[in-house]
Amino acid sequence: MRTRADIFPRVVQRAPRPGDGFALDKRNIAAMFRFIESQYLYGVKRIELLARKSEEVGNPYGSYLSDEAVVRLYSTPTDLWIFKTMPATSLHCKVLAGFGATVEPVGEGSHVRWLNRKDLARFLFVRVLAHELGHHHDFQYKHKRPLKETARAMEQSAETHIWHMRASSVFYTAELRGLLSYGGQ
Repeated sequence: MRTRADIFPRVVQRAPRPGDGFALDKRNIAAMFRFIESQYLYGVKRIELLARKSEEVGNPYGSYLSDEAVVRLYSTPTDLWIFKTMPATSLHCKVLAGFGATVEPVGEGSHVRWLNRKDLARFLFVRVLAHELGHHHDFQYKHKRPLKETARAMEQSAETHIWHMRASSVFYTAELRGLLSYGGQ
């Protein structure tokens, strides 16, 4: 007999980029599976934690490979995030600040620091992993609802899934039950 745990995807963690880490690591992701509605996990083959591809932080934070049903999350710096051309007044910097980061204007860009790994992990779960699982949901159930045709519509749909899956509640539930830790790289 299959159990709900049978649908949990495998989580693979590779070495992060030098100077980076995974605030939302393999253990934390696996701990949250039981609080995520099964429709968001069903069919996901793997969640991969990989070294950041770009010198620029968040370009991208994560991605979804629909042909493989794989979610990828990329490492982030453990200390200072430097955005050379993103002003501190940008919407993205305001979102980061809303999750607890300090954002300082520096020339045409900004410097971002996370005061604790928990806030960074919460950002990465709520705004990145949940978003990518939203893309998976759209592809997994495209027979029930046709896929959006434009990239913007697909991104908006993935953002909507963050709220449908109650991503913030999932994170806090796992934390309150003592299932998350933030000490490792």
